[in-house]
Amino acid sequence: MNSNLRIVHTTEGDITTLAVAGELDGASCPLLADCLAGHCRPGARIVLDLRPLSFMDGAGMELIHGAYVRSALEGWTFAVMTTGERYIARRAAA
Repeated sequence: MNSNLRIVHTTEGDITTLAVAGELDGASCPLLADCLAGHCRPGARIVLDLRPLSFMDGAGMELIHGAYVRSALEGWTFAVMTTGERYIARRAAA
């Protein structure tokens, strides 16, 4: 799989930060999903830093939403950092 996604993992204290750069789309979501799966467990504290991200489509949003739901069900903390200035691709109306 050719992916433009890069994930940098850092740990400070008990907080794991995953900085995601490049493009988060249907093709690259499995890479982030696998990375999250390796860190998510009861009591974990995960920060997803999307500030370096240049593009995200609906698949990326679904992945993040799913991680949020899982965190509540499985007992780990999940937070997302963003600049608030990114654009999300929307499916064109038929």
